[in-house]
Amino acid sequence: MFTSRTFVLTEPSLEPVTLAEVKASQRIDDTRFDLIIPGLISAARAIAEHEAKRHFMQQVVRTELWDWPQYDQALPVYSPTAAAVTYWNGASWVALAGGGYVYFGLGSGTGLAAALNATWPLLPDVAGGPRVRIDLTVGETDAAAVKPCVKTYINALVGQMLQSPDLSAAAVADAHPLLARLLDPVRIWA
Repeated sequence: MFTSRTFVLTEPSLEPVTLAEVKASQRIDDTRFDLIIPGLISAARAIAEHEAKRHFMQQVVRTELWDWPQYDQALPVYSPTAAAVTYWNGASWVALAGGGYVYFGLGSGTGLAAALNATWPLLPDVAGGPRVRIDLTVGETDAAAVKPCVKTYINALVGQMLQSPDLSAAAVADAHPLLARLLDPVRIWA
């Protein structure tokens, strides 16, 4: 039975490191890798986010639920800057007014609850699928705000991917387990 799923709804429009930064860190002084490095940067950032259990650049993460979240149910998104909640009313998706709910840190995730003196709207029965969508905006809007350890990790992982093009990005990260220790200062330990 469907209970929930979480996925990135809107990818970051900006990465924590630039093509020029990667080329400088890897001592690349020509253009032969200019077309592939941006994709490698995105892959390395996504791996860093998975490893650290947090999002580094601004993006929207959607969690779809079968029912309203319980007060102690943590959504797997850390430290959002904005939230939007919609629910299925039987005919269409309806936005819940911002004053009708609160979001808050809950362990290594985010909790969502009806505001004081408010209740969740009733949800109609459906044959299957979600009845509640929670969109949380997370991450930095400025690459300069991303911690240096994250940038170092991304640069190093891109360098390893360039040196081992036959391995997937995840396999490169697995092949160099000490690389992941760079993320320890920003990792969510849960």
